Amino acid sequence: MANKMDVTKGAGALVASPPSVVIEGRTYQMRRLGAMDVIKWLQMIRSSGTRGVRAVVDLVNDFKLNQRQAGIAAVLFGLVDLAGDVTVWLASVLQVSKEEFENPDLCPLPAHVDILMALVDHPDIEAFVGKLEAVTKDETRMGRILTLLGSTPSTPSKADTDGQTSTSSEQSSQKEARGSLTLVSSS
Repeated sequence: MANKMDVTKGAGALVASPPSVVIEGRTYQMRRLGAMDVIKWLQMIRSSGTRGVRAVVDLVNDFKLNQRQAGIAAVLFGLVDLAGDVTVWLASVLQVSKEEFENPDLCPLPAHVDILMALVDHPDIEAFVGKLEAVTKDETRMGRILTLLGSTPSTPSKADTDGQTSTSSEQSSQKEARGSLTLVSSS
């Protein structure tokens, strides 16, 4: 059995070739995935709302799904709520038109399982997920990312505080807000 290339780092991430899928005797070469695909995924997840995300999380927890199975579940739930967006995106990955992708003579139902399996094994997804996992396990980097995104990482609470406390930045912001108010007379 051949060794699988490590697509999460080094040259493997740069030269990895996307998988192809054979449907009805015709070979479809998937395209490379990039930043716009991540943005599209995030838009689709956000569009599905908490109902879609909650359903996937519940399914993962209830059935103790592994990462690969969870990814498939997420795509399937996304198909229900976001059929149009997912169809357009999958067609773009296969480098075909939306009409070709939706045509059951060209892309019958069983082929969709093959497409999803090839997508799960796509080297760009493997590399992205691998790097994302490494970053999320690095508390220092996660703290920096959260700070850049405008969120502050949670810190342990002090046992000696009772009730709400304010921070020096809150106090200075309140002073600045009060200092910028000017009275206007109506004379």
